[in-house]
Amino acid sequence: LKWLNCFNKFQVCIKLDVHTNGLLEKCKVFLRKSFDTICSENKELRNSCLMFVYAFASSKWTILKDLFVNEIGNNKEIFPLTPLLWSIIHDIDSLHFAVSYLGTLFPTTSACSNDLQEIFIEIFNKNRSGSIALHETLLSQTLNCFFVRLELHMGSEKDVEAESKLLQQIGLIISNGTHLNGLCLIREKLKYCPSLLPGLYLYIIQSPYNDELLKLLTQLDSVDGNLIWYKTLIMAALVNKSPNYIETLKHMEKIAQSFDFLDSFKCRTRLCVALLLTDRPEGSTYFTALLRDLVQCFDSENITVLKETLVDMLTFNTCYSDPIKCKYQTTFLWQQRLFCQLIPIYVQYFNDLNKGNMHS
Repeated sequence: LKWLNCFNKFQVCIKLDVHTNGLLEKCKVFLRKSFDTICSENKELRNSCLMFVYAFASSKWTILKDLFVNEIGNNKEIFPLTPLLWSIIHDIDSLHFAVSYLGTLFPTTSACSNDLQEIFIEIFNKNRSGSIALHETLLSQTLNCFFVRLELHMGSEKDVEAESKLLQQIGLIISNGTHLNGLCLIREKLKYCPSLLPGLYLYIIQSPYNDELLKLLTQLDSVDGNLIWYKTLIMAALVNKSPNYIETLKHMEKIAQSFDFLDSFKCRTRLCVALLLTDRPEGSTYFTALLRDLVQCFDSENITVLKETLVDMLTFNTCYSDPIKCKYQTTFLWQQRLFCQLIPIYVQYFNDLNKGNMHS
């Protein structure tokens, strides 16, 4: 508790621009202490320490830089110091300094705990008001690290999903302009490595730039069958965000003509949601058609997959369906409206179906 209070107190003093020789010397003591504190299992203490280091680095960079050079030079192992080196990043110079020790901004081969990932996200959070150059350099270096990690971990679905979600979190923090730069880097990478799509799609579908999304989608024209699901989500994002959604929808429907029945059904559920979120009338038409296909396949071997897909369509808390995380366009009170809109269609369809069965 004593150390926690001290880190908090010194952080406040630095932010208030209270600088005396005595305070400066005490801060140096706690900066040295931070090299041990960073290994603490006390998360609150560790976070307080990192916030203090960031505040000091932003205010007295030259002093901190010299102190870190001396401390790290004392035969200290670098990887355990990763969060500490991340916490000093506040401009381009400090970023280059941190990377000179880390080798890469984000570990490309080592496993990363949830705690470490949270600390990494804080680099972007703390530097929201930083320069555009810093944001773009941070993102480009992050993506380059992730490209390497994804190539190494393509066999591990869990790792790929974790990294995709981490990129999604970053995408929520950065500006649209910086996000676009990242999308262009991703598009270039996917030209040669389309297999990396499962680790990048959550970032991709956040983009508000339909022209860029369409270029990327065109690039994925001949992807393997196991990547069609991710391609489908990009198609849905395009329909959802397009100002000329009718033309975009026709284009997406044309692409989906080459899909087999199951992939086509899954694709239509995502297009349906994309339309319903923005209260497009075609959404209700899609939903009715999906119910019809479900009933027609009731005795087929695909029925379980179809039912699960339809349930998934009406679930909005997954990483690829949450409108906030995916930056989908929605209308006011969209969720209440959507269910009020679909329930009568569902009831009417099955009432008509029952009447038809009785007459037959």
